[in-house]
Amino acid sequence: GTFEEQKAIFEKCQKLAQGKLGFTLPAFGEHWSGTTEETEKAVQATPEIKLWLYGPKKPQFFKRLSLPRIMGLENPTFVPDFDKFKATYEKVGFKQEVMVLQGHAAAWDDARWAGFVKIIEFLQSKNCVLMTPSEYLKSIADKKTM
Repeated sequence: GTFEEQKAIFEKCQKLAQGKLGFTLPAFGEHWSGTTEETEKAVQATPEIKLWLYGPKKPQFFKRLSLPRIMGLENPTFVPDFDKFKATYEKVGFKQEVMVLQGHAAAWDDARWAGFVKIIEFLQSKNCVLMTPSEYLKSIADKKTM
């Protein structure tokens, strides 16, 4: 959609979150449909959003924190496959200071859940720190004040 349409959606989401949850949403992660320059402008025009998950590698308009997609938790989508994850991690993941990993737990059966658990245990064995987007924002803010 246009900048105006997307900005209105972000404003509505923030208003609903504040009204129903008591807080605004500091992170945005796009849906499967992707984004445009108009999305980037609309996200920038939403001051509550401090972090863009799977955002542009080189943002033109968004001036806060954008974390691009490095690798996936699931491969293919809905399948946390440990062997595929480990192979990709050993090629590109281990070099990263921070990675965003998205899962679709509602689509997992017991075997997929077991794959997810194995991935988490692997990441922990590599001393990776797992946190929510809000926890990550707090951790980098805390570093700035030190």
